[in-house]
Amino acid sequence: MPLSTPPPTTADERRAAVAEKARARRARTRRMRRRVAVTATTAFLALFATISVQMATGNDPVTGTAASSATASSTSASSASDSASTSDNTSAPAAVTTQQS
Repeated sequence: MPLSTPPPTTADERRAAVAEKARARRARTRRMRRRVAVTATTAFLALFATISVQMATGNDPVTGTAASSATASSTSASSASDSASTSDNTSAPAAVTTQQS
């Protein structure tokens, strides 16, 4: 059975014990904050680097293959229907007027 230290008996010993506990708490808090900051920074840099590499290689996540193929198929379908129609039914979009307050 390990021997425990006896409780401080004088006021100076009690103050020293309290100061030591406070010092230990501050050190523990500082270590935890550093770990959180390092983890958050590492995660941000990893994600940022991943997106940067994707953009540099031309794999833009916003304009992925699904969006470009859907656009291409709708464009080719509208081109086919325009060329199939023989009438001169060209309707321009209506003009939009806006007012500022």
